[in-house]
Amino acid sequence: MTVGTYIPPHFRQDDPAVIAEVVATHPFAALVLADKGQMPCVHLPFLRFGEATRPETWRFESHLARANPVAAALADGRELSAILISVSYTHLRAHETVLDLVCR
Repeated sequence: MTVGTYIPPHFRQDDPAVIAEVVATHPFAALVLADKGQMPCVHLPFLRFGEATRPETWRFESHLARANPVAAALADGRELSAILISVSYTHLRAHETVLDLVCR
């Protein structure tokens, strides 16, 4: 059974160009499997192929090591969810003070 996520109308985005831009600027996703009372998750970069204005042509590709337990789920044909996530990085020096030298 496939169950979608409820999205209130005021948060829903149906414009393919906007969705394509979000995917292009945030290419990381959490790949999640619900299996036997557990939810293993792996974070992966994804590439989108296909015409930006035609979501029906979209195809997403990534790389997952065969040794990763989530890879077995893909091989078995089980359903997974890919949830787009934003990735950010703050350098340690951004938190540095005179009393707390981090990178010296």
